[in-house]
Formats: sequence, structure tokens, C-alpha cells
Amino acid sequence: MTWYDNRFSNAYGGLFYTVWDPTAGTPAASQFVSDEPFELTTETRASNRLGTTTGPAVDGTTIYATWADPRGADNTSHIRFAKGTLP
Repeated sequence: MTWYDNRFSNAYGGLFYTVWDPTAGTPAASQFVSDEPFELTTETRASNRLGTTTGPAVDGTTIYATWADPRGADNTSHIRFAKGTLP
């Protein structure tokens, strides 16, 4: 499962994920997906708004994630991609 989380100060956050730990019967600790925090906004008329969906996919022990965030000189949302290893 992936979600946007604003756990950083000044309205900055990032994309996080967790997986279900069947042994413990609870979610595993959340992991930071994006490589740096970014400004969170859901204002629909803003050019830097976040997308409304994220795109997680799993292949064996590899997780792939896509999302939109407004990093960059133009402060406009762009699609991002990350790949990681599940715990």
C-alpha cells in the first residue's frame, strides 16, 4: 500500500509504503519511497498539485512505485518512479 504523508514540517511530505507482515499479523514499518520530501498540495488548479493516485506494483521481492510531485525548477508536477526491495 502506498500513500502521501505530510510527516515533515512546513507542508512537506513524501510517498510512503508498507506491506502486510503475515507473521506478525500487522503492517510492516512504513518506508519512504521518494528520494526527498516535496510540497504537498491537493489544490486542483495549482500546477504543482499531487496526482490523485499512486501506482505500486510488486514482482517477487521488488516493489515499483509511481507518483506525481512538484520538485524541480519549474515547480510543476511530474511523474516519478522508484524501485526498491521489500523487507
